[in-house]
Order: sequence, then structure tokens, then C-alpha cells
Amino acid sequence: MADDWYVYKEQQRRGPFTREQLQEQALAGDIQPEDRVWSEATSGWVPGKGVEGLFPQKDSPPPPAPPPPDPPDVPVPAEVPKARVEPASPAPPPAVPTPEGKALTVGQYFLFLLLCAIPVVNLVLLLVWSFGSRTCPARKNLARAILVLGLIAGVVSLAVYMVWLFFAGR
Repeated sequence: MADDWYVYKEQQRRGPFTREQLQEQALAGDIQPEDRVWSEATSGWVPGKGVEGLFPQKDSPPPPAPPPPDPPDVPVPAEVPKARVEPASPAPPPAVPTPEGKALTVGQYFLFLLLCAIPVVNLVLLLVWSFGSRTCPARKNLARAILVLGLIAGVVSLAVYMVWLFFAGR
């Protein structure tokens, strides 16, 4: 009778249980740490978490991890040859590549500048070459540089004209 335990849960008294049965119910989740338990060894109805050994303590460290399995028996060579590392020779600086992998030639630059001399066509070609996805990087950068240069020249020309218009007649 001294080992009889009772559980008060959901406004019902259950039992008697042995200590082992009580622990099994706690492990299975049938008894929660807040549920009240009683035995002749306790001083009355106490929470289950107050009974030593009934619930695992949260502060206790987790059990140690099992050791890793032994590696398979693989023969190890007596001496492993060391790899010889050659220092890399410095590479020449790369030319500006086109999608074909070649730099623009003098003829391509000449044709580019010739097309830029044609009114209206130049603006369309510069915009296509500047923002097109299939344009080589060298042509794209040159087209953007010419657009920026033209924009700066236009702004300066407009400023000079405005100054001449408003201040030259006085």
C-alpha cells in the first residue's frame, strides 16, 4: 500500500498505480507535469513535476551522443607522394572581348564613328548599342561614352545660348 500512487486529472481520481506504472504513464504523456499525484510518501496532492524521477528534468544535460562508427578497414599507403605546384606565369591583360571573343578592329571603330556622323541614325544606333543585350562590351562602352559626351555638349550649348539670349542685348 505504501507504493500506491493516485492521479487527479480532469476532476477524476485514478489509481492506484505502482511507481513504475506512474512513470510509464508520464513517459507516454498520459500524465502531465501539472497533474496532481498522491502517495502516502507525499505530504498531500502535489504536482507531478514535484515527484523526483517522474519527469525528466529540463535542466539536466542531454545524454551524450553515441560515438561515431569505426571507419572501414582501408589500407593506408606507407608514403603519399607530394604534388609539385608550379608557380603560375602572369597572364597578359585581356583585350576587350566581343561576343565572338575578339577585340574590335580599327575598321570596326572607323565604321562605328562613320555611322555616328549620320543625323538621326546616329541617335538610334547609339541607343541600341548602349542598351542592347547582344552588343559587345567594347561597342556598348564606346556608344555610352559618345552619348554622355553629346549630352554634356548639348547642356553646355544650351547654357551658352541662354546666357547670350538674356545678357547679350543689354
